[in-house]
This record gives sequence, C-alpha cells and structure tokens, in this order.
Amino acid sequence: HTDSSREDTCQRYLACLFYLNDSDGGTEFVEPSQTVVIAKQGRLVMFPPSWQWVHRGMPCTNKNGKYILSTYLSFI
Repeated sequence: HTDSSREDTCQRYLACLFYLNDSDGGTEFVEPSQTVVIAKQGRLVMFPPSWQWVHRGMPCTNKNGKYILSTYLSFI
C-alpha cells in the first residue's frame, strides 16, 4: 500500500515508523527495490509515503507481536 493516495492524505511528505519491540515481522518495500526492514526495538524507518514507495507490514509469528509507532510529516 501507499500512505498518501487520497485527497485527505496527499499533504504527507514523510512517513515514520518507530519499532517499539523486536519482532520477526517487519516492513517490506516492494518499490523501488525489494527491501525488508526487520523490526528491532528503537529502529526508525523514514520514507516518502507516495506511490513510488509501495510497502506492506509483514506478519509476525512470535507471541509478543509487533508494536510500532507511526506518524507523518505533512505540508499542512
């Protein structure tokens, strides 16, 4: 998915994911390259939320789950 594809989200220019715990489920970026970011406590991932950065949350199998804090920087 992307994070700024609708009129109410198009003002976003930077997505931020902050991993709150270690997990085997991370974030996979499909475009522009096949990249997987493993969820490690304290890791911050920042990327443009536009259509060029298609990504998805990967499922986790550990019993503690995956916890993230996500936010956006916006023009408005």
